Parts: sequence; structure tokens; C-alpha cells
Amino acid sequence: MNFLARREHSVKELQTKLVKADFDIDEVNAVIDKLITSNLQSDQRFTENYSRYRSQRGFGSLKIRLELKNVVSVLSLSAKHLMRRILIGLHLQ
Repeated sequence: MNFLARREHSVKELQTKLVKADFDIDEVNAVIDKLITSNLQSDQRFTENYSRYRSQRGFGSLKIRLELKNVVSVLSLSAKHLMRRILIGLHLQ
């Protein structure tokens, strides 16, 4: 929970951090599933926050997309659509 208290994290980031901390992958996935079910973790919310943060720092849409591919395991269609809407709203599309 400390990871989530500081900022949004993608599922992929959480998996990586927790497995590095020597937690069992099956237990990690079970906990992440519970976090998702409880709406405490959301890749869509992560994508929205990350896209906004990086665009405000002057990064372009291509750079942001490439970065997101590295930190979000499967960028869902809804997350892609949301990212596109955010970037359009910020005039970066």
C-alpha cells in the first residue's frame, strides 16, 4: 500500500517492485487483483496521470506513448483512447 500512497502505479510497475522485494509472483498477482477490484489500482488512472504529468513537463505525445509502453503491460483500448483525449486536450496530439 505504501507504493500506492505516493503516486499511481501501473500493474507492471507493482509486479516488478514486489517481485524484486522477493514476494512470490502468485501472491503478488492475487494482491494486485484485489487492488484492482477495490479500485485502489487502475492502469487507466495511471495512464491519465502519467500522460498529464509528462505533457506538462514538455514531453510530446510520441515520447509519452513510448514511455507508457514500458510501464503499462497492456495498454487497453480504453487507456489508449483516454491518453489520446488527454493529449488532444493539452494540444499535443
